Amino acid sequence: MDLPEHSPASTAGISAVVEPVGPGPLGEHALHLLDALSMPAGSNLSMLSAIVEGTSDSVFVKDLAGRFLLVNDACARAIGRRAGEVIGKTNAELHDTEVADTLVQQDNEVVTAGVTMTFEHAYEVDGATVTMLVTKSPYRDSNGRIVGVIGVSKNISDRRVVEEEQRAEARRLSDIIRLQRAITMAAHESTPVAAEIALHVDGLTGALGCAIGRHDGERVVVESASGCLVDGLDLRPMLAATQHREVAREDQLAHWPPAGHPELVSAAAVPLREGALTNGVLLIVSDRPGAFTDADIQALQLIGGLLSTAISRVSAFTENRRLFEDRGTVLKALKSSEESLRDSISAGHLGLWEWRMSDGAFLGAGQYATILGREPGDIERFDQFLDGIHEEDRPGFELAMNAALVDREPFTYEYRVRRADGSISWVGIQGRFSYDEQGAPIRLRGAILDVSDQKLAHQQLMQSQKIEAIGQLAAGIAHEINTPAQYVSDNLHFLQQSLVEVGTVVEAMEHLRAAVRGTGVATAALEALDAAIEVVDVPYLRREMPRAAQQAVEGVDRVTEIVRAMKDFAHPGETARTQVDVNSALENTCIVSRNEWKYVADLVTDFEPDLPPVPCHPGELQQVFLNLIINAAQAIGGTGAGNPGAKGTITISTLRRDEWVEVRVTDTGPGIPEAIRARIFEPFFTTKPAGKGTGQGLSLARDIVVKRHGGLLSFETAIGVGTTFVVRMPFQPGAASLK
Repeated sequence: MDLPEHSPASTAGISAVVEPVGPGPLGEHALHLLDALSMPAGSNLSMLSAIVEGTSDSVFVKDLAGRFLLVNDACARAIGRRAGEVIGKTNAELHDTEVADTLVQQDNEVVTAGVTMTFEHAYEVDGATVTMLVTKSPYRDSNGRIVGVIGVSKNISDRRVVEEEQRAEARRLSDIIRLQRAITMAAHESTPVAAEIALHVDGLTGALGCAIGRHDGERVVVESASGCLVDGLDLRPMLAATQHREVAREDQLAHWPPAGHPELVSAAAVPLREGALTNGVLLIVSDRPGAFTDADIQALQLIGGLLSTAISRVSAFTENRRLFEDRGTVLKALKSSEESLRDSISAGHLGLWEWRMSDGAFLGAGQYATILGREPGDIERFDQFLDGIHEEDRPGFELAMNAALVDREPFTYEYRVRRADGSISWVGIQGRFSYDEQGAPIRLRGAILDVSDQKLAHQQLMQSQKIEAIGQLAAGIAHEINTPAQYVSDNLHFLQQSLVEVGTVVEAMEHLRAAVRGTGVATAALEALDAAIEVVDVPYLRREMPRAAQQAVEGVDRVTEIVRAMKDFAHPGETARTQVDVNSALENTCIVSRNEWKYVADLVTDFEPDLPPVPCHPGELQQVFLNLIINAAQAIGGTGAGNPGAKGTITISTLRRDEWVEVRVTDTGPGIPEAIRARIFEPFFTTKPAGKGTGQGLSLARDIVVKRHGGLLSFETAIGVGTTFVVRMPFQPGAASLK
C-alpha cells in the first residue's frame, strides 16, 4: 500500500529517535541525529549518507511511495540484508505481509498526523525474533509540505528477553506464594499437608512427575504423587541420599534411573526435616537431561522447607489438641493469662501504646494515661502524643525514633512530659517499628513508664557526689590554709606583745629627752634624735601600730573560724546516725554560705541555748540548712533588682518544742504566690531563671527531712512580707520512726 501523496514526487528522508532503555545520553544523542538528518528535501543524499553511517543506530530514508532511498549498514544488518539489497525496495519486498502491513500503517499514521511517533515491532531474521524500537517523523520540504518519512531505530531484543525472564520469575514467585498459603492453610487446619501439593510442584519446576514421601518408622510411605510417579516408586534411596545433603541430584541417587523408568534421566530430591531429624523426601523427575535449573532447585528447596515447617506445625497442633481437648480449659487458661498480664502491667505502673502509621491513630492500654497525666480519651492521635513531650526534649525523641526507623532496631528514650495540671514528670519509653511484606513501616509499638523517682534519685546522687567531691576539696584547702594561718596568727600575737614592750622603751626615751634638753649635754645627738622622731612621726606610730596589729589578729581569727567551719561542713558523711548539735551545724552553714547572702541580706540568728542533740546524718542535715539559706538569699535578691542598695534580712532561729527541735529560716522576700504553693516541693519545679536553679533544692530537703529522718518540713508565707520554712526534727526515739 502506497503512502498518500502530499506533494510531487521528490527525494525524501526518514529518521528515528530511539527512546533510551535506561539512564544515559542515548536520547539526547538521537535527537541531535534527527536534527542532522532533517535537511531540506532534495538535498544531496550522499551527504546524508555520510552523516548516518557515523551512528550505530539503524537509520533509513523512504519516499512517499514507501521505497527505501537510503539505509545505513546498521539498518541493513537489522533485517539480515546488505545496504545495496535494500535501496529502492519497499517493506512488502523485504518482510512478510503482516510485518510489512504494520510498517506501512505506522508510516501512514506519521504522515497523516504530521508529528513524531514511536513504535515497537518484531519480525523474524534467520529464525530469531528481532524486536525494534523506532521513532518516525514526517519529512517536509522547504515549503513545509510533507514529502516523506525519516526515522532511527534501535534493536531492543536483549531487553525484551530480560523482561520476559523477569516476568517468568515473577510468575514463579507468585506460584510459590500461592503454594505457601496452601501449605500454611493445611497446617493450620491439621489436614495432610502433602495432599495435592505434588501437582503444584510439577507446574513450578516443569517436572514430569513429583512424589512426597514420609518415613513412618519402618518404611517410606508415598503420601502424594503426580505425573509418571503416580504408579509408585521406592523412595528409600532418595531418603538415604538426603540425610546429610540439602539437595541430591540423579548422579547422587543409588540405582538411578529406577527399574521400570529408564526414561527418567533427570532427578532432584530435597529432605523434609523436623528439627534435626530427616523423616521425609520431596522428589521431582524428568525425561530431559539436565532438565532442572538452579532456579528449579531453589524453588524445590523452598517448597521442601515449607512442607517441613507445615509438618512440624501439624505435629505440634495434634499434640496441643491432645493436651487441650477441653475448649473451656483453653479459654480459662487464656483468660487467666490475660488477667495476670493486666495485673502485672498495673502493678508495674506500666503503659502500653501503639502508633498506627496508616491513619496516625494512637492507641493506649494499661497506665499510659496516668503516666502522661491525661485522661484516656485525651490522646487519640500521635501528634497529640508528641504535643505532650516537653518542647526541649521533643527533637531528641524524634531523632531517636528516626534512628530506630533507619536501623530497624528498638529504641529507648527518657524525656519530660507536661501533664494536664501543668506539672512536669519524667517518663521512659521503649518502642519498636513493625514492617509490612515490602519492608515499609506500618506501626510503632512500645511501653512507657514513669521514671520521675528514679530520675530524681539519680540527680540527687550526682549532686551528692558533687557536693562530696567539693567537700573533700574544701577540706583539703582548709587544711592547707590552716597551717600558714597559724604561723601568721602566732607571729601577729608576738608582734602585738612586742609593740607594747617597744612602746614602754619609747616612752622612757621621751622622758630622757625631756631631762637632757637644756642641759647642754649631747646637744648634737639630741637634735638628730628630734629630727628622726619628726620624720618618722613616732606619736602616730605609737597610736596606730597597736590598732593595726589588733585588726590583723582579728582577721586571722576570722580566717581560722571560716577554715574550721569549712572543715566541719565538708566532713565526710557518716553511714550511721550520730547525735548532732543543731546550733553548731547552723553556725557552720551560715559561715560557709556567707558569700551567697552577704550582698543581699543581713543574717540574724536567734538560737535557743542547750538544745538537745538530734540523731541524724550530719552532712544531710547541713545540706538542708544550706538549701534553705540559699533559697532565702535568692528570694531576697530577686526583690532588690529595682533598688540595688537595699538589703533584706534572713533570720534563723531554733527552739525546743515538745519532743522536737524546730528550726525556722525566715526571709523578707516577696512571698510565694498562691498559684504555686501546692507545687513548691515538687521535683524539678522552679520559678528561677535558667542557670539559677534546678528545681531540686526544696524537693531534696523534704526528702531528707521527711523520708530519711521522720521529720516535718513546711512553710509559712505572706505576699510582700516574706516566707518562713520550718524544719522539725525529732530528738526522742519515740517522736518518729527512724528510717
